[in-house]
Amino acid sequence: MLRVDFQPAVSSEPVPSDAGVSIANVSAAQGIEAILVELKAQISAWRRIFACIVLNPTADLTACADALEPVCDWNGYLLGPWDRMHSETSAHDFVVQDATGAALLRLSGREQLIPDVANAERAHASQQPVAAGFLRTVDSIARCIARLQVGLALGGGGAWAWSHIGVLRVLERAGLPVDGISGEDFFALSSSSFAFGAEARQCAPATRCCEQGGDDVKFGRISRFMRMQILRSASTRKQDGLPRRSSRA
Repeated sequence: MLRVDFQPAVSSEPVPSDAGVSIANVSAAQGIEAILVELKAQISAWRRIFACIVLNPTADLTACADALEPVCDWNGYLLGPWDRMHSETSAHDFVVQDATGAALLRLSGREQLIPDVANAERAHASQQPVAAGFLRTVDSIARCIARLQVGLALGGGGAWAWSHIGVLRVLERAGLPVDGISGEDFFALSSSSFAFGAEARQCAPATRCCEQGGDDVKFGRISRFMRMQILRSASTRKQDGLPRRSSRA
């Protein structure tokens, strides 16, 4: 794998790093037109050596990144808290947003929230391991690009919901990742918790609370969570100009 940075220093050839990733530099001081000429001349040669090339332009080189879209297989958008996409993404775009300010209108295998961004930046600067939640999203996006994401569909409620938690625990112990999950009835709440980063053992209290509450859930944090999801759905549909569907909390 090759990572191409854009720094003011002079351009440099790929150099292997300790992490097993080769790093090259393209001088950002030469202007966008010159950068494009250099990259188009180098990319064909780099493709013969590296299976994957990641272009890592800075924010002030957005125009350069836009010009390179036709030669890229995937384009990534890294959003800060509360940032919004101003155009529709294609099937070859991925979007990752800081989870402290979620503003994405939808979540999918290629549109995800990432936690612990500030802590991960500090850990990376000090050459320390990043948090598991941050790494989980990075790995999922990598599987998306490689078309290796895993989706898990679990149906049924009541006792089935408890057995599905056991399935999740077995998959966790085996180290098998789950990039997308769906659930039905009581397990819909637990699968939502799992999708937001909870471990399988942490999904059981949510399911127990939902079973005890029946149709009218009034258990503090769980109740607020469900209302938030319903209001969020109605707001999203209103923004999209779609008719509202009736919801029962």
